[in-house]
Amino acid sequence: MALFSSMLWLYYAMLKKDTMLLVTINSFGCVIEITYIAIYIVYATRESRVYLYLYRLLPLLYLKLKV
Repeated sequence: MALFSSMLWLYYAMLKKDTMLLVTINSFGCVIEITYIAIYIVYATRESRVYLYLYRLLPLLYLKLKV
C-alpha cells in the first residue's frame, strides 16, 4: 500500500511544477518499499511467495499491460 501511495504522489508531482521535494521524498519511499518487497520475496516461505505472485503481483502486471 505504501508503494502504491508513493507512486501516486510521484505521478502527481510529475504533473505539477516546482515539486522537487515531493519527487525526492516519494522516490526515496519507492526505493524503500521495493527493497522491502525484494527482501520479503527472498526470505519468505514458498507458500507465501506463491500467494504473493498469484494474488498480488500478477493482477498488477495484467492491469499494467492492459493500459
